[in-house]
Amino acid sequence: MLRFHKYLLVVACLFFFSCQNEIDEQNHNDQTVTNASPLTSYLQRVAMVKTVQDNIIDGSSYCTIKLPYTVTVNNETIAINTTADYQKVIDNINAYNTDDDIVRISFPVTMVYYNYIEKLIPNQSDFDTLIDYWNLYPDLLSKINGLNIQYPISINIYNSYNQQASSVTITSDQVFLIL
Repeated sequence: MLRFHKYLLVVACLFFFSCQNEIDEQNHNDQTVTNASPLTSYLQRVAMVKTVQDNIIDGSSYCTIKLPYTVTVNNETIAINTTADYQKVIDNINAYNTDDDIVRISFPVTMVYYNYIEKLIPNQSDFDTLIDYWNLYPDLLSKINGLNIQYPISINIYNSYNQQASSVTITSDQVFLIL
């Protein structure tokens, strides 16, 4: 009987000391970046088209007029070939206090939306309709101008459903917004 108790004691000791959890538990605070993540929204705002620089001409922060084009201000035609030419329009507007300072765009022009989509605008009526449309969305997020993304960048992607990894290389702001 003593032998049986020794045997039972050895088996009990082996049972208690050999039972271990074989699963290696790791707690990860997974912060997956998705299209709805705040970080994604901020990066998209950095990558948006800079649309405020020509507001003196088009009156909209949601789109910009693609260069080159011409405008008429106070009976003077001004060619807008670079962003520096916006200053010519401002100077003409500020030149006299007694003029009407109406900026008239020579159509057709191509409008570039904040997300790089382009649309040909053939006349003033279509332009006014477009600006009225964009004014219906005053809560649209504006571009973050203080930051620039240095391209190219690579983003590693892991699909946990298919357990497949891949990588995407982004070469410009426009490509970044499309993804």
